[in-house]
Amino acid sequence: MPERFLTVANDLISKIKPGAPVWLHLFLASLLWSAVGVFLLYRGGAALLELSMPEGAAALGAGVLLGWFKGAKVLRPAAKKSAARIIKRGDGKCVGGFLSWKSWLFVAGMGFFGKWLRGAGVSPLILGPLLTGVGLALLSGAQIFFGAFVKKLPR
Repeated sequence: MPERFLTVANDLISKIKPGAPVWLHLFLASLLWSAVGVFLLYRGGAALLELSMPEGAAALGAGVLLGWFKGAKVLRPAAKKSAARIIKRGDGKCVGGFLSWKSWLFVAGMGFFGKWLRGAGVSPLILGPLLTGVGLALLSGAQIFFGAFVKKLPR
């Protein structure tokens, strides 16, 4: 009985899930990473504008360095791995599957952490470079998805 139920349930889920081609998964990943990156740059810039000129310039420099390092060492390799996973899975997978469930949990956790940071009264001297750096790093990772998307577009 349980095996039959699982078979029927899987068949039903396969029929109603919104499947999508690989190129759409790559586009959505690029769009998500870009949107969050731009949002964090906006928030980081707003925090940096609260600082005096010398502090703001130094904090911006720290944010750019953080973004370059995190982008090169963490997010670009993660994006390459994720893009390869999407391509390997092929067409027809659930449209929300452009991120693994672990990645979706991580995204949610980072959103809550960011909301907490902004509400906790963290100094703009820390918040500005942190948000700016992560935003830049996300944009550098989004480039990986966008490049893979362009290669997979139907001709």
